[in-house]
Amino acid sequence: MCDPMTIGSIVAQGAGVALQNRNANRANALQALRMQQTRERNRGLEDQQAAAIQNSTNAIASNVGKQGIEAAGNELSKILQAALSQRKGPVTASDRSAPKVFMDQSTAAQIATNMRAAQDAQNVAKLDAANRFLTQTIAPKIADSAATGQLTGNFMRGNTNVLDTGMRSAASMARSPMAQLLQGAGQVGLGYSLYDPDKEA
Repeated sequence: MCDPMTIGSIVAQGAGVALQNRNANRANALQALRMQQTRERNRGLEDQQAAAIQNSTNAIASNVGKQGIEAAGNELSKILQAALSQRKGPVTASDRSAPKVFMDQSTAAQIATNMRAAQDAQNVAKLDAANRFLTQTIAPKIADSAATGQLTGNFMRGNTNVLDTGMRSAASMARSPMAQLLQGAGQVGLGYSLYDPDKEA
């Protein structure tokens, strides 16, 4: 019963099972590594998306937005005030010969006109500042956030495709032709060694 053929067959089967288990464990470890790498890549992409969204949110925040609108308004107001203050006509010879009362009245009227012009400039600037701030600051940030989100989704889908290929590749490593050969040879050898030709008769 314990002839060399039986022992060899049992050893071959055991070696085949051990080899198959080793390959299966290696495949499982590779699959776990591929999953971990994909999770890390996707986490990095999600962090980029979160940063883009946070950037847009910060730009829209009430105090930041208000400061941006006020800064744009002040800049536009200065431009308009400079343009309006340059409208004043030059002093001519006839203006110099006019009575002082008339010149004082003219100067007071000019000052009042300049003050109204400055106020109008500030009001126009405030109206335009909101639009300017939204179109030049907020809209690009929102567009950037949306583009980053779309790219993130595309990259994550791409990572999933690569993961699927890697998982199939790892699964194919679990099959060992040598282990199958050893197990098959061991089963045939064990069956042959246990065969008793005397029982047939």
